[in-house]
Amino acid sequence: MIKNIVWIATTLLCMMSQTAFPATSNDYFPLKPGTIWKYQVAEQEENIVTRKVLEKTVPVSGVETSVVKYIDDKLRTYFSNGSDGIFLYREYMPNVYVQGVGSINIDVTFEPPMQFGNPTFEIGDSIDSKGTAITRAAGRTFYFSYTANTTVEAAENITVQEVNYDTIRVRMELTLWPPPEYGPGDFNITSIQNFAEGIGIVREVSTDTDG
Repeated sequence: MIKNIVWIATTLLCMMSQTAFPATSNDYFPLKPGTIWKYQVAEQEENIVTRKVLEKTVPVSGVETSVVKYIDDKLRTYFSNGSDGIFLYREYMPNVYVQGVGSINIDVTFEPPMQFGNPTFEIGDSIDSKGTAITRAAGRTFYFSYTANTTVEAAENITVQEVNYDTIRVRMELTLWPPPEYGPGDFNITSIQNFAEGIGIVREVSTDTDG
């Protein structure tokens, strides 16, 4: 399944910013409480989705994380973004339909957390993560293995909805493997994201495949 998602940030800060390196990850992925982004799905002009950084932090694995709520589908992602870089700790997905089971809530905690960025963004950076995606669903706990790689590919000037941005282009690749008792197979996500200073992600193109 291929999802070409164009993310259009409505935060209008730093539209004329100049890309400089190295830049702190907090400059390009701010998680200020109350921040709201609105995004348009490519080729679906009326399909606008909203993301919001909640006011309160939530502890995950002993670390205070910022919660990004996907207003439309209720997904929540739990990030930290400090002096050690950007990390994804947890994802919570309510009301996910699973064939033969029905609608269930899925809660995934990454141990150790998945690293999305170093404390600074520098062209050529390549960050590897691996560990266990502890998945709780329908009263059961599953242990998926995961590997991830994040590469800061280039500085790129792009135009989204007639607005010009100087951005940093980042490629993220994630692979999940089920427990051995469930047999072979994997799930892969490749995502190319453009980060604008003071705003966050302004465009993303992602591809999901089942192995």
